[in-house]
Amino acid sequence: MQAKYGPSWSSPLPQIAEDQGPRAHMEDRFVSLPFANELFSLSTSTRISFFGVMDGHGGPQAAEYAARHLAPALLRSPHFATDMRAAMRDAFLKVDAAYEDAVHRGGDRDLSPGATAVAVLVRGDEVWVGWVGDSEAVVFRKKADPLRLVNIHKVGSASERSRIEAAGGFVSTVKGVARLNGLLAVSRAFGDITLKPYVVAEPDVMLYNFRGDEVRVGGKVRGKERKSRGKSVVFVLVNGKMCLFVLVKGQI
Repeated sequence: MQAKYGPSWSSPLPQIAEDQGPRAHMEDRFVSLPFANELFSLSTSTRISFFGVMDGHGGPQAAEYAARHLAPALLRSPHFATDMRAAMRDAFLKVDAAYEDAVHRGGDRDLSPGATAVAVLVRGDEVWVGWVGDSEAVVFRKKADPLRLVNIHKVGSASERSRIEAAGGFVSTVKGVARLNGLLAVSRAFGDITLKPYVVAEPDVMLYNFRGDEVRVGGKVRGKERKSRGKSVVFVLVNGKMCLFVLVKGQI
C-alpha cells in the first residue's frame, strides 16, 4: 500500500541536531520515524510519523529505554485506532513499568536514571503530543510567535505539589529551585525508581491540527541559532534544553 502525503506534511525526512552540553556524557536520546506506518506495517493509506526527545538525567539508561520502546508501545496500543489520548497514556505507563521491571530483573543497582520526554505522532493533519516533565514541543508559524504545544510539569506548581503530597512525598526549595523530596527538579519522568510513587510517567496529551501557516525553523530561538534547510522536524535548544519543533512546509 502506498502512503499518501498531503501538502501539509510532504517533506520526507526530518532535520536533526543535538547538543551534549556541559555534561561528560550525552544522556539524551531522540527518535525519528518519519514513515512509522510503513515500519510497523500499519494498514492505513495515511502517512504516520513518530518523533520524540528523551531528556535523560542521572545517566542515559531511562532515556535509551524509552527511545527504543515508546513508539512500538504507542503504535501497537489497543487504543491507537480509536482513542489517541488513551493510547499515549497506555504507552507511556507501560514503557515506564517495563523499564523498572527490566532494571530489577537485570540486577542493576543504579536506580537513579530518569528521563523526561515529549513524543509527537503526526497522522495526516493531526499532531498528537504527549509529554512528561519539562520536555517541550513547539510549532513555528508565519507572522506569529512560536506556539508551545505543551504545558510542562513543574514540581512547584499547585497541581503537581498536591499530587506529590497526596502520594506521601514533599516539595522543598533548594537554592531557589523547587525539588521533589529535596532532590529532583522534575515531577514526571520515565525511571527515577528511587523516587516512585512521587515521580510518575503519566503524560498529558494534546492535539494540534496543521493550519497551513507553519514554517521551517530559521534565525534565533531564545539566543540559540539553528537553521534547517531541509525538512519537517528539527531538534534545537530552547533555554538550553533540547526541544522538538514540529515544522512543515514553507521557506526560511
